[in-house]
Amino acid sequence: MYRHDLQSITVDGFGLAHGEQLETLQRFAEEIAPVLRREAASTLWE
Repeated sequence: MYRHDLQSITVDGFGLAHGEQLETLQRFAEEIAPVLRREAASTLWE
């Protein structure tokens, strides 16, 4: 009925240096998010 979707993404803010955190987020944005958009139907990507 409401079609709620939830996506949560976290980065280890205590165990990784700032640069490593940025690299992790960049990798997610470039490599993982496109696959999720393509493979997992969701209103998140609309």
